[in-house]
Amino acid sequence: MRRNTEKPRGILKDHPEIASQIVDYLKGMRLVGQQINSSTIRTTIHGVIAVGAPELFDRVVGKDKDGQPIKFSVSKTFAKAFAQRHLGWTWRRTMGAARKLPKDWVVQGEEMAFRVAALCSMHSVPDYLVVNSDQTGVHMKPFSEQTYEVKGAKQVLSLGKEDKRQFTMLGSAAADGVLLPLQVVFQGKTGQVLPKNAAAVIATSEGWHLTHSANHWSTQETMRSFVQKVLHPYFEGKCFDLGLDPLTQ
Repeated sequence: MRRNTEKPRGILKDHPEIASQIVDYLKGMRLVGQQINSSTIRTTIHGVIAVGAPELFDRVVGKDKDGQPIKFSVSKTFAKAFAQRHLGWTWRRTMGAARKLPKDWVVQGEEMAFRVAALCSMHSVPDYLVVNSDQTGVHMKPFSEQTYEVKGAKQVLSLGKEDKRQFTMLGSAAADGVLLPLQVVFQGKTGQVLPKNAAAVIATSEGWHLTHSANHWSTQETMRSFVQKVLHPYFEGKCFDLGLDPLTQ
């Protein structure tokens, strides 16, 4: 993988060693197949500057609409420009087929929305009692179909595409915009598979419900647990706040 030898400009003009370190870190990650996205680049740049030249974050680079000074920060635009200028990278799709949506997916979504709206109108169901839930598999190691790579590269390899380890995330949101606690289903037959601090998370946070199943998929048992520990308490709490009888809603 080649490195663009162009001298750094702008905020890094007087710190070529910082630019060189950033390039080395990013290049090393790509050499082993690690996926690189804007967040990866921004985090790397921010970390190297924080260690080697933290004073740059106090540098005023402009003013906002109210005339207040704007200090330097590693923006997405800055990261993209750095990758293009110093590494010759561009946003590329990795090898492998992407999932396909049905041709009429927009129509299906609209029809579903109309059915929900009609039922709510017919039965006077308030927005806060309309909850949409969906499960999705989440890779232990985040993976994307795209990564930064040298422009014109014939092969865009990626580390981790073969890693199939996942957990299931069940997210729920009410029609009034409220996000319910997330249910996370880990793989395992006992509670030993949960994170070591799971008990503390469950006890102190209202934003998570941690559980498990033999293959990390949602099951009848995990869904019952979701209703008992997430959905039902949410409905009861909403009705209590508004002075309604939950048994009649």
